[in-house]
Amino acid sequence: GASYISVAMVVGKQYAKPQISREAVNDPHIDIFAHLQTLLAEEISRYWAGQVLFGDGAADNIRGILSDARFAPVAITGESRKSTFGTVQTPDQIAGVRGVEFYPTLISKVAGSIGATDPLDADSAIDNAIDMTALLPSKYLGNSKFVMNRFTFAQYRKLKDLEGRPLVQFEAGGFQLVGFPIVLEDYMHSPVSAAANAPVIFGDLSRAYALCSIDDYFLVDPYSADGAITLKY
Repeated sequence: GASYISVAMVVGKQYAKPQISREAVNDPHIDIFAHLQTLLAEEISRYWAGQVLFGDGAADNIRGILSDARFAPVAITGESRKSTFGTVQTPDQIAGVRGVEFYPTLISKVAGSIGATDPLDADSAIDNAIDMTALLPSKYLGNSKFVMNRFTFAQYRKLKDLEGRPLVQFEAGGFQLVGFPIVLEDYMHSPVSAAANAPVIFGDLSRAYALCSIDDYFLVDPYSADGAITLKY
C-alpha cells in the first residue's frame, strides 16, 4: 500500500529597530528617513535571500535550499543521480532512494566544473543540463528556470557545439539553456560544501519554498529613545 511521509516545517522570524535622530529626520534638504527605510528593506531582502539558500535550520534559521539540511551531494563512482541522505550511503540510497527532506541532486562528475566542455563527452555540461530537466516532474516544467551565479553562467556561455556555435542562446530578451530561461543570483556565489562546487538550481522555485509576511510594515516609535526615532520592523 501507499506510505505517507511528512516534511517538517521550520519557521524563522526577523526583527529590526534602527534609530535615527530627530535632527536628521527634520533635515529639509535630504529625506534621510526615507533613505533609512530603503536601506532597511534592502538588508531584510538580503537576509532572507541568504536564508532561502543557505539557512542551516538552527535557532531561528530556516532550512535553505543549498544547506546541508536540504542538499547533501555525495560522490559515488558511476552514479550521476545522487541520493541525498548524508555522507554514509546505505544500499537503498545507492539504489536511488532519496529522503523527502532533501532535493534531488546531480553532480557533473568533473571536479570544479559544470561538466566536460566537449559536447560528445559522456559527462558533458550540456548533457548534465538536459539530465536536470529530465529529473523534474512534468507539472513543474512550465515555470521552471535555471538559477546560478554569474561565474557559473560564464562557464555555460563558453560552451560551443561541434560547429563552434554557442550552446547558450539569447532569445526573447534573455538567455536560455536547453530551452529554459536562465536567472542570475549573486547570492549563490559560495559553494555549500567541498563536494558542491558552484551549484546550479533547476526548477520552479515558487513551488520550492514559501515566505509568509505576517507583520510586513514599519512602526515609527518616537518615544522609546530620547532625541531619536526608532523604526521597528
